[in-house]
Amino acid sequence: MLRTAPVLALFALLLAACTPFDETAERTLTATLSVGEPVSLPDDTLAVVELRALSEDGPVAAEASVALEDASLPLEVSLNVDPAELDTQYRYGVRAALIIEGELRWLSDLQPVNVRRARIEAGEIRLEPFDPALLEGLAEDAGVQMEAEEAFFLCGDGLIIVERDAEGAVLHI
Repeated sequence: MLRTAPVLALFALLLAACTPFDETAERTLTATLSVGEPVSLPDDTLAVVELRALSEDGPVAAEASVALEDASLPLEVSLNVDPAELDTQYRYGVRAALIIEGELRWLSDLQPVNVRRARIEAGEIRLEPFDPALLEGLAEDAGVQMEAEEAFFLCGDGLIIVERDAEGAVLHI
């Protein structure tokens, strides 16, 4: 009995130091945007970060955009997440984009994250160059309705409009 007493006392101390996870407390997602090497960004670059469900029909739980001045990659970003916007039936991921001179130039894949933490660590989010030419065949391949060189997409609760011209495409979120 004497040997178990110190173990029990240590266990009680450790248990007292722990606090239960507060499901209703706001959470913070942090990540580092990168393209694999240091890069200076032009002024007025718009960084967009979103936390969304991994399923195609899933909602966007949080999003933020910020105009960058005198910034470079890698870049630390954070996003506040209201837990009321999280639905337990979904798993979530984070995605980022850089819009330069009004055009989508860099985009990441959707990277899974664990949203059941007070501090959601997404790690490095690798951005890849976005090629507007990928949108050219989209109308025929996916049945997207094109009128006057515009395409409309409904992603979660957000409307995305892609405008095309001879120089490329502009993405409006």
